[in-house]
Amino acid sequence: MRKLRKFRLLPEYHDKSISFATMGLTIFGSLMIVSASMGGANGSTQEVLLTLVKQIGFIISGYVLMIGVTKIPYFRFTLTLYKYVAVIMIVLLILPRLLYDPVGGAYAWYWFGPFSFQISEFAKLFIILFIAKYLCMPYKSDVVANDKFNFVLAIALIYAIIIVIIQKDLGSGVILAGIAY
Repeated sequence: MRKLRKFRLLPEYHDKSISFATMGLTIFGSLMIVSASMGGANGSTQEVLLTLVKQIGFIISGYVLMIGVTKIPYFRFTLTLYKYVAVIMIVLLILPRLLYDPVGGAYAWYWFGPFSFQISEFAKLFIILFIAKYLCMPYKSDVVANDKFNFVLAIALIYAIIIVIIQKDLGSGVILAGIAY
């Protein structure tokens, strides 16, 4: 007989305290966004409910995505794959400047109908994975270790410069530099 898989609310290998802290911060942040929408120009009930429904949708889709991402074996990714992704990410960081109008003075947003996102948010996640992969590789001498460290810092600096100068988004550039630091 075929054994049924048990549905798990949390990922298979997880730290309960981190999972619950993440959920708590997500709910708190969403409530703050909804409360901030109450003080807008109109502050209409319909606008507040729309913001609430959007936030619930983001929470559910984010949680499902988190569960899915826990299944990805990152340790199997090769450094060559990371280098290709780094080049693709740099191109994606530059494209909004060419394709879209600025939002709040920054050329950082991609628009797909009613949805928008900043590629710099993905760059932050990528730089964490890239640094972890690159610095955890075995090395044979201190010279190689210093070269690896300098290469990682150069990539992070290139990302930060693109975000600050080309996209005109100082906040994301500073956060990315802080992550790399």
